[in-house]
Amino acid sequence: MKKANKFLALILTATLLFNSVNYEVIAEEVSEQVQKYKVMQAQNIETQVASTQEELQTTEKEEPKIETEIINFVEGSEKVTESEASTEAMVTETEQTSPIETQINMVKNEQEYTTDNSANTEDIKFAMILDKDQEIISNEEYSENTKIEGSLTVKSKSVLKIKRGTVLEINGDLNIESGALFEVSDEGIKVIVRGDINIEGRLHVSNSSILVEGNIIERDTSEIQGGGTLVLIGNEQQIIDTKSRIGRLINKNTSDLPLVFINSLNFELYEDNGKGIVGVANYQKDDKGNYTIQEGPITIENRTNFFVREKQEQAIVNKELIIHSDLCIKGNVDVNIAVYDTDNVTLRVKGDYIQENGCFKTYNQNMIVQGNFEHKGGTFEVMGSDTKVNVLGNMTIQGNSIFKMTEKNSRVIVNGDFTISNTNSNEFTNGVLEIKGNFSQEGNQENFKLINDENSVNNHKVILNGDGKQTINFSNPTLINADKSLKVRHNQFATLELSNPFYSYDFKNDLNKERVYENLIESYDPFYKNHDNPYRKRKELDKPKSHLELVNANGYIFAIGGEEEQGVISGDISRYNFEQNTWSDVGYLNEKRMDFAAAAANNDIYFTIVLYCFMCSSLNNLTILI
Repeated sequence: MKKANKFLALILTATLLFNSVNYEVIAEEVSEQVQKYKVMQAQNIETQVASTQEELQTTEKEEPKIETEIINFVEGSEKVTESEASTEAMVTETEQTSPIETQINMVKNEQEYTTDNSANTEDIKFAMILDKDQEIISNEEYSENTKIEGSLTVKSKSVLKIKRGTVLEINGDLNIESGALFEVSDEGIKVIVRGDINIEGRLHVSNSSILVEGNIIERDTSEIQGGGTLVLIGNEQQIIDTKSRIGRLINKNTSDLPLVFINSLNFELYEDNGKGIVGVANYQKDDKGNYTIQEGPITIENRTNFFVREKQEQAIVNKELIIHSDLCIKGNVDVNIAVYDTDNVTLRVKGDYIQENGCFKTYNQNMIVQGNFEHKGGTFEVMGSDTKVNVLGNMTIQGNSIFKMTEKNSRVIVNGDFTISNTNSNEFTNGVLEIKGNFSQEGNQENFKLINDENSVNNHKVILNGDGKQTINFSNPTLINADKSLKVRHNQFATLELSNPFYSYDFKNDLNKERVYENLIESYDPFYKNHDNPYRKRKELDKPKSHLELVNANGYIFAIGGEEEQGVISGDISRYNFEQNTWSDVGYLNEKRMDFAAAAANNDIYFTIVLYCFMCSSLNNLTILI
């Protein structure tokens, strides 16, 4: 009878509380206490019953205290935990406290939670420590700090929700079966998984962090939801095999090996540990849990930022992310090296860079491609005046891609050949394209049209500075009319700078009929490259001359007119070939001339008649010094 009265008193108390205090707060508190007691009951039910009886005896002697009532039903039998407060005292206290004050007090009494990403739990006080593997077979909640010394499995069609401010440490694997849900959606939660996370159902993470020492593996129709944080804290190489989107991925792995991605890079924000990322085409797991991996390309199918700040106001300085394999962008998405243009970072791709879609942007960051740069689709934007893209292999712009260089001082360096054949119009309006191999514009499209039809010259410059002979070819260049006027503008350089002698380049176009550059800068310095012996004696003219004109044009030296001997004026035009070290007759003036001026411009040589002359001693030999 006494137990029955106590039970009725508890029901009456709960009813009064529901009428006077926020219903959801009380219901949640009761649910939490029920869960706590249920787990404790399963561990040692006899000890708990004895403890409950002792509390009942003590309650009659002590002064009233306000605590939440707990009602439990275990296997159909009634198990009632007695309150240390009488019904009358509880009702009186409730009437004197407003709902807002009640919630404030609950927050004050709640344990302080943390959002740090440390895996150290030595200072954590665990309310429950479970010494074996656990299974969740229904809808349950963890509201107090809990440590599981084995693995945790959320069975099919079950839900486990971790409540606000709770720390859950799993010293084994976290297994989420098909149709199950593991939810970490409240603030201040920290879940530490010392093994793997195996997902066949749903993992929902938002507002909090999950720290994992092992691998993260998705299967079938599984899904990672929310924009929360996953932190990798292992001391061995870790594998990410997911097709779902990870909001923020922080790599704090302490091994010397790169992070392994089986599928595409499905994170929006990433923080690297300095060891980089490697793609894997396939992997196998043996009976001991060890993985054998076969390297493959890294693919991107979702929006990606390679660098993210820990604090928004704190710029990232001198950091490099290494992709240890090919990087392939397949999705129609935005990909950024970093979000802010003040972040001094470098993205290094040790394999090839292949872009089939999407929009890749740089904001004053550096990019190094140690293989080839293959731009097949989408848009690549060199943004920011301090951006530098360095391609150690060949660079091709093809398909329906669009390449943009619009910022002053931005620089693209190609150590191999540069080929452009895409079907779209690109934007080369500023910056410098430095090529050490061959240059080739292919197709009938105007994909390298740097000067518009109004003859407006932009500020883009191409520098050809290779060590060997470089070939330049335009399939669809600007054409020159017979009267030296220009036809419709097509493809050509705006400004071309040659760092080697003109004759060391192989122009496949007829420079007398096709305009391939608007401005030419010859920056070759023989004193710099041959500082020990910059001068060399070359082939002499076939006939000694004086009062002649020498013009350097299109990689040749032209000797025009002059006086061969006293009173004998010449109209010959001879051309010197640097590579063959020979002179050859290439033409004859309409009128013999001496003491005149000549200059080369736009692939033509212009003459000016000199109306006066001065005496000059005759030259027996003409020596060309280069």
